[in-house]
Amino acid sequence: MANLVENVELNWCFLDPNNPQENFEKLQWSVTAYVDKKVAEKFKKNGFIRTLRPVEDADGNETGQYKVTFKQNAKTSAGKDLMPPGVFTRTEKGTIKPLTGVIVGNGSTGTVSFDTYDWDYKGQKGKSMSLKNVLITNLIPYEKSDPAGSEFGDLESGSEFNKKEDADDVDLDFEEDGDY
Repeated sequence: MANLVENVELNWCFLDPNNPQENFEKLQWSVTAYVDKKVAEKFKKNGFIRTLRPVEDADGNETGQYKVTFKQNAKTSAGKDLMPPGVFTRTEKGTIKPLTGVIVGNGSTGTVSFDTYDWDYKGQKGKSMSLKNVLITNLIPYEKSDPAGSEFGDLESGSEFNKKEDADDVDLDFEEDGDY
């Protein structure tokens, strides 16, 4: 039976089943949940996290929330592909359905399910968590503000980047001597 962390703010969601994030030479899916101090301390006490990582606002003040990151490897140590975590949402009828075609943006809320396991490696022992699924209850879709390269002008059609519809003129007011 999976464990649940319910009704939490989600950030840094790398959940695309076809595009796991490279993290220290491992491909992984991950999501960071913002939890209250009591929940974070329970994760630390159980050995699932090493340190309490407080969330700070834009001014650098602690918010009372703490970061807990859930990860799932995309491959075994032998190179075998593993199943990605599912990403789901609720329908108007209250049933669960897969959420596809959208990137989960920072500030979305939802529930994270995870498994725990004991490990023993080269004389070291510990406990870890493995991300199972994520249920999105309030989606904030991730949107790129400007395509890469658009600051230089209109992008050529067919390039790897999307053309910005309304490119703003850029005036950098550089001095003419060219010494930068």
